[in-house]
Amino acid sequence: MAKIVLVEDDESLAGVIKSSLEQEAHLVKAIHNGLEAQAFILANQADLIVLDWDLPGLSGIEILKDFRTFGGSCPVLMLTGHGQVEDKELGFDSGADDYLTKPFAVKEFMMRVKALLRRSQATVGNVLTIGDIVIDFDTSKVMKSGKNVTLVTREFQLLTYLAKNRQDNVSANDLLNKVWTADAEMTPEVLSSVARRLSKKLDPDGRILRLDSAISSITSELPIPNIPHGEMDAALDPMLGRLLDGKYEIIKAIGGGASGTVYKAKHKHMGTQVAVKILAPQLSMQPDLVRRFEREARAAALIRHRNVIIIHDMGHTEESQPYIVMELLNGFSLAELLEKNGKLAPEDAIEIVQQLCQGIARAHGEGLTHRDLKPGNIMLVAEETETFTVKIVDFGLAKSARQEDGARLTQTGALIGTPSYMSPEQCNAEAIDPRSDIYSIGCILYELLTGNVPFVSNNLIEIFVKHAQDPPPHLVLDDATLNPRAVRGLQYCIHKCMEKQRESRYQSSELLLKDLTEIRAVLHGELPQ
Repeated sequence: MAKIVLVEDDESLAGVIKSSLEQEAHLVKAIHNGLEAQAFILANQADLIVLDWDLPGLSGIEILKDFRTFGGSCPVLMLTGHGQVEDKELGFDSGADDYLTKPFAVKEFMMRVKALLRRSQATVGNVLTIGDIVIDFDTSKVMKSGKNVTLVTREFQLLTYLAKNRQDNVSANDLLNKVWTADAEMTPEVLSSVARRLSKKLDPDGRILRLDSAISSITSELPIPNIPHGEMDAALDPMLGRLLDGKYEIIKAIGGGASGTVYKAKHKHMGTQVAVKILAPQLSMQPDLVRRFEREARAAALIRHRNVIIIHDMGHTEESQPYIVMELLNGFSLAELLEKNGKLAPEDAIEIVQQLCQGIARAHGEGLTHRDLKPGNIMLVAEETETFTVKIVDFGLAKSARQEDGARLTQTGALIGTPSYMSPEQCNAEAIDPRSDIYSIGCILYELLTGNVPFVSNNLIEIFVKHAQDPPPHLVLDDATLNPRAVRGLQYCIHKCMEKQRESRYQSSELLLKDLTEIRAVLHGELPQ
């Protein structure tokens, strides 16, 4: 059984031919107009095309030339009343495989059809041609207009399904349930992105693969949540579905900021899930930033502590954007907790900052200063014992005390950090050391206890000035049952962390941890008031 396209404007003759072919169990699509035939042939894979020369709208020769120009390779049998040698020569030069002059015997026609199909099936193998797209299923290689096109795994999977299932309607549920049956990570967001990228690479005008209908089906049947219609393009991330270095398949974006985007990914060979942070494109074009990103990723990878995120690997995308591979945390950020609760009980706030101190102490011990400690870079991971583990993340702005080859990769005069948590030396663009992180921890502790950052202003410069000059605000807690000694101790810790002169602050996070441990003991009634 073969799929045969019959293009013949004589409907009576077309009926005879169609009937004869169907008696041989072939599937036949009969078309009587040149323009309609061209659109159908370019959009559908056939095993044989029977093509009349003289057609309304567009001649068979023009259709044939267009078909071959776009890479069409299936055999074409020309039917025509043009019997001159020059006409036959034109037909063969245009790409015809055989030529039959009208009037002809149906028996001869069927013999030629069998011969063409036999030769075609013997030579095509596991290669499929759709318009100007050539797909080699054995090697997973794809060509468009004679040029190689690189597809990521999910793009090729989608192309394979569309190529082998040429039905008129493409359902989003079919794509999710038949193409990626066992892949729970294939979400509507990823599917939409894969379909749009495949369309851009192989079928921008929608004539061949009908991806426009697939995309329409996705957005109508499976509306993508939490994405306003006007922001749909932002969800079509070119990284989704990408396979980095043949190992890490990008699943979806889970966070990020100005320095880059963090994605959930899966290790192709091991099946484990990881987080991948990719440096933003605009930063990837700055060699100094790229070198610092790579250097500090290597430094962060040396830190092995339960309160610091684990760095597994690093590499570069095809666009030369550096990326780091980290453990995937199943939890939420401290910023999210504050947004939900407003502030925390002193006991919880102390526990979080104690773990924060332990993790940052290890980083400082490895010669690394974070430089951007804030609630958004502190994750809380629930444990089975109904406790939680603090994880410090995003060392993307970190500074190592160990310079490579004596080079200064951080320029003086650069403002680095988040204004509400920046130390005076950061606000003044001065050299920083681990005591800058101590200042940021003081800001975080104050916010955890009060629900507000220490210094507030609509003017960014004013915030810098307040950090550089103003004393930290007085700590006011509205719980009258709290031990006064504990409240005084917490205020002392905050003010000590936020001293303007770094020499007057805690000189290490271990010293802050010691004071917090005593305050916690007071809250538990283990020390006298």
